[in-house]
Amino acid sequence: MNGDPSPAPKKPNKTLLIILSSVVGFILLCIVLNILGSHSDSFMPGPTEGPTLDPQAAAAYAATAYTNMYGYNLDTTSGQAHALDCTKYSGMKLVLPSGDNAFIPCPADSAVLSSVSLDKLPSSLAEGITFVSGMDVQVSPSLSGMVSVKFTIPLAYFNKQDKLTILHWNGTDWEDLGLGQTINAQAPTAGVFVLASR
Repeated sequence: MNGDPSPAPKKPNKTLLIILSSVVGFILLCIVLNILGSHSDSFMPGPTEGPTLDPQAAAAYAATAYTNMYGYNLDTTSGQAHALDCTKYSGMKLVLPSGDNAFIPCPADSAVLSSVSLDKLPSSLAEGITFVSGMDVQVSPSLSGMVSVKFTIPLAYFNKQDKLTILHWNGTDWEDLGLGQTINAQAPTAGVFVLASR
């Protein structure tokens, strides 16, 4: 058979393949690093400025700021006298075991909150008014602001709140103060307050 035999195919240069694969791998690595670098803010936290408080210290600071502005709560037993610290607080809320409470604003030296039963009222209630609970707020010296009282509703009256009202003895007569949304009322003088049902 005449003619030149066809040339054998050339074998790929192994060195060239190694170089090409290295270059491609380097390019891919640069691309990946560039992508990660552009999103580094989402992986690395930024610097903080100034000192930070641990959660307990922060909560204590917030509680102190709140009580300095609005006064402070104090659980009490009926008839127990308490001195007000008007150099640090705007007033004091006395809370009886029943949950009934009164906020006494500064300036004042001391205050006493007592439970009052029906037979200890300064005067009988008008006909058609039913006694539910009562409290007596005494402030020394005399009150110079508005005392705020709040009653706890007994279970028997949970569905009858529209019939409830708060009465205040002004020294000569019972004043009907009405009823706030949280069973509270305010008066310019201390004394006996009654939660009553019409």
